[in-house]
Amino acid sequence: MKFAFYSKFALRFFKVSFKQGDLTLLFLTLILSLMMMLGLTIFIDRVQLMLQGQSREFMAADKVLVSPSPVDAGWLKEAKRLNLKVAEVMRFRSMIYIDDEPTLVSVKAVSEAYPLLGQVSSKKTLTADTELSAGGPQIGELWLGARLYYSAKADTGIEAELGNARLLASRVLIGEPDAGSAAFSFAPKVLMRIEDVEKTGVVQFGSRITYRYLFSGSRQALNQFESYLTPLLDEHVQFEALDKAQPGVARALAKAETFLQLAVSIILLLACFALGVTSLRFSKRQFKQVAVLKTLGLTKADLTGIFGTLLLIVLLLALLIGGLLGFGLQALLTLEVASHLSLIPEQSEAVVWVLPFVLVTLCYLGFAALPVLQVRHFSPVGIFRQLSSSTLTPTKKQGLVALGLLLLVLFLVNGQWAVSLFLLSGLLVGLLSLVVPFYWVFKSITGKKVSGSPLTLLVMNNFRRHLSVNALVVSVFACSFLLVFVLVGAQQGLLQNWRNQLPANTPNVFMINIQPDETAIVLDWLARLSHDVGDKPLPLYPMVRGRLININGQKINETVSKEAQNDAGINRELNLSWTDTLPIDNKLVAGQWFDAKIEGVTLPAVSVESKLAKKLDIALGDQLGFSIDGETLTTVVTSLREVDWDNMHPNFYMLFEPGTLDNFHATYMTSSFIPEADRNRLGELLKEVPTLVLFDVDAVIAQIRNIVDQVSIVLFLIVIFVLITCLFVLSATIQASLDERIKESALIRAIGGRFRLISLSLILEFVTLGLVAGLSGCLFGELVLYVLQWKVLDLAPAMHPWLWVAIPLSASLMMALAGLLSTLKVTQSNPVSLLRVS
Repeated sequence: MKFAFYSKFALRFFKVSFKQGDLTLLFLTLILSLMMMLGLTIFIDRVQLMLQGQSREFMAADKVLVSPSPVDAGWLKEAKRLNLKVAEVMRFRSMIYIDDEPTLVSVKAVSEAYPLLGQVSSKKTLTADTELSAGGPQIGELWLGARLYYSAKADTGIEAELGNARLLASRVLIGEPDAGSAAFSFAPKVLMRIEDVEKTGVVQFGSRITYRYLFSGSRQALNQFESYLTPLLDEHVQFEALDKAQPGVARALAKAETFLQLAVSIILLLACFALGVTSLRFSKRQFKQVAVLKTLGLTKADLTGIFGTLLLIVLLLALLIGGLLGFGLQALLTLEVASHLSLIPEQSEAVVWVLPFVLVTLCYLGFAALPVLQVRHFSPVGIFRQLSSSTLTPTKKQGLVALGLLLLVLFLVNGQWAVSLFLLSGLLVGLLSLVVPFYWVFKSITGKKVSGSPLTLLVMNNFRRHLSVNALVVSVFACSFLLVFVLVGAQQGLLQNWRNQLPANTPNVFMINIQPDETAIVLDWLARLSHDVGDKPLPLYPMVRGRLININGQKINETVSKEAQNDAGINRELNLSWTDTLPIDNKLVAGQWFDAKIEGVTLPAVSVESKLAKKLDIALGDQLGFSIDGETLTTVVTSLREVDWDNMHPNFYMLFEPGTLDNFHATYMTSSFIPEADRNRLGELLKEVPTLVLFDVDAVIAQIRNIVDQVSIVLFLIVIFVLITCLFVLSATIQASLDERIKESALIRAIGGRFRLISLSLILEFVTLGLVAGLSGCLFGELVLYVLQWKVLDLAPAMHPWLWVAIPLSASLMMALAGLLSTLKVTQSNPVSLLRVS
């Protein structure tokens, strides 16, 4: 019975409030919040799925299982039972004979289904155009790397002997989608069918072979297969992740994902601002209604039931309408991006669809429901005496509940308590550190007696009458602009980072296995090429193979955890090098370079890459032991370097003082940018240096650039929609603070004040507020962004001077428009009717 009573009153309140416009702003805020959250969350998830799907082309499959020996046939049978596509790959080294000339080659034998994702690039002849195909060679055929043809002074159509088999070299192999998953090979590449391996007889007991099993299919089937297989795997047989197969791509996608999570978090914070402001405005307008109901005998429990039902009606209707609009928004954005980027849209899981409804509901409960339900505590006497404003102060309990819900919401978005706490605490600190100073600044300015024109007096009086409101409005605006500053600055930082990572003339060919007596030939060839291309060649770096075996006399497996032993640079042979100058893309972060004499250092000096040093807990002055060609070399750490591993330049974990490795045989390596038009000149170099090994990474660079371009478009769209959300927050906040200003302006007009005077006073007041809010948002935004760039996004911290101009100007313009809109409402209405509005 009581629910029917509450529902009747709630529906009546709903209709009346909508007619009077009291509930419209809150209702629209909730709808738009859900629309933005649902639309962008699903859009972001679907775009991530599309990008991950394309990035998986770097592995030629959705999942890759790597093993040193053939796996149980039952595993592949289970994969096929789950309707997964399966392809097999064998990698090994062997000798190939062309015209009786032997060459050590890196052989990749693939099944007919290879590749499951991506395409293989090849040429019919050395001079033909590159073609893409969804498969590899036919049975009985070989696709050889260009170097083999150049060395044999032949073209396609020749026969080559691999073990006991004679196979037709039918095409020139240019690249495979998963080429980057293999370490640098010192041998030319050969692609063949796995069915031909047995007839060659090159694979014998004890042969070193890497088996790769590729799987592709639906996410559900892949997850089921991984769950089935994971308990059966050991340390020798593991699934290969993207970050291991293509660390550069994985890092780019990880940064983009962090940015997208940050964008959703910012949208949520802005939505909470808007919900809190509009609910307070709605609550203020219910004072007299509550007073009447209380005088008629309704209790606090009755008011709780009535307004609780009203809030439930608003929530359900908003969820329905906002859900439909959000569904349409994500569909529109996804299809547009997919068609523009030539990607196939994928569907998100059910939990991704449900999450935005949960997040918005939690925000609604914490920032809209609590203020509205607070009206039950209003005293009828206090309300009629116009003391209602004091009763709207949130209690500590309400504040703690709202903050707790907000922290939970942020955690549900990004999955990290540390980032959630940082965002929330940064926002609170910014808000608290703004409200109080603004209040006292405004009070000190307006508290002095001023003389001047009527316009000056009116503006000062406006500031004086609205001290608390102005301080709160400026603080909310400043925090909103802070969030926008952080988001736009983070986006620009990511894009600039990616552009710097792969500039136009990024080296696309690595040259390896250069013998000491061949360095002059290679340097001369590179000098001639750079003269034509206009790009200064990189130096040649010597390279000696060695293994780090101890730190300060302790064996490496005794000082490093088992997890860390699997990291790059640990528990395996390293490429050791030396140089007298710090490489241009390395940054010294601790210690001194070799050109500075360090007192007390008698052992050979070594410089260590900083991230590896952190994993191994290596510090300046530590002694490192290396095993090189069966000998032990002890060195001392004199510097730590920060290395950019994504720039396609030769980089090393360990750089030694010149002269340290002179007793060991070294080969040389470098990388260079070679335009497509000059690729035929490589044949000339290979004729002069037949032992030279070329590693072409052009296809990898092209794929990385494609991923970056796609992510850049998505990030731009996200920033646009966050800006739209921010504009709505500003509109809601301004609208909530305009009610009293409209009455005051109506009173001034009623006693003879001119429209020009009212308009200019409001515009000047709002422009001042906007300018102060914009500058404050930039100041705090720069500080927050500095920490985010440094700790979260792994970017070099940088200043953003253009935002210091754009945001304050935009804020002033928005606030000036708000002042104009408020004066229009005054001039278009009868002052008497405005003064009668409660």
